[in-house]
Amino acid sequence: MIAIKAPVQKIYNLALSTVLPPCCPGCDDATLNPYVFCAKCWAKINFIQKPYCSCCGMPMPYEDGTLVCVACLAYPPHFDQGRCVSHYEGLMRDLTLKLKHGDATYLPRSLSPWLVEVGKEFWIQTDYLIPVPLHRWRLVRRRYNQATLLARAIAKRTKLPVLTNILIRHKATASQGHKTRQERVKNVQGAFTVKDSHGLLNGKTVTLIDDVWTTGATLEACAKVLKKAGVSTVNVLALARVVQDM
Repeated sequence: MIAIKAPVQKIYNLALSTVLPPCCPGCDDATLNPYVFCAKCWAKINFIQKPYCSCCGMPMPYEDGTLVCVACLAYPPHFDQGRCVSHYEGLMRDLTLKLKHGDATYLPRSLSPWLVEVGKEFWIQTDYLIPVPLHRWRLVRRRYNQATLLARAIAKRTKLPVLTNILIRHKATASQGHKTRQERVKNVQGAFTVKDSHGLLNGKTVTLIDDVWTTGATLEACAKVLKKAGVSTVNVLALARVVQDM
């Protein structure tokens, strides 16, 4: 059965590529492989590179020996480490909005290799992947949680389990868009809870997955309740980050 299946699958893929040639998810230009970005789109992504804060992953203008940003020194976060793929701008902003609001549920398969690479220092220690949850009514309206789709795409590559019903957003908060940092922090206060009656998270290391990191208020709120529930280490991995000019 296995010897027959592989050639048949190869012929099927070839026929499908002939009828529907693979295209870049960023610009729809023809590519050699499906779900792969073309070189032109790769060049449009402003990837976050070193030097960056060793705690939250915020890009730093230069390396001064400490590699911890002022914000983390002044207000140590509840999470342990955070990393992001790119700046939230240009093509990455378009892709993120398309995933969140445009029903582009195919995008996580293309974006997950970047997330897996950026979060590679987390995977050996991670016990569970946990996507930042949506409130149930927002989930009904949108029909999917983009953070869950990203987490599941990462899971396929890392073989790590995803927990989707343990971190709960029980408070229907207003959209975080166009809010100040103070407003965002207040907006998500008490919005999350952990339902872990079997102590599954006790002493474990989890990686929180989200699409956009703006001020970090939502991620902080999630990390805080996870730590309170017994999680020993909370790492954060996001697709894109809003970075203010320095």
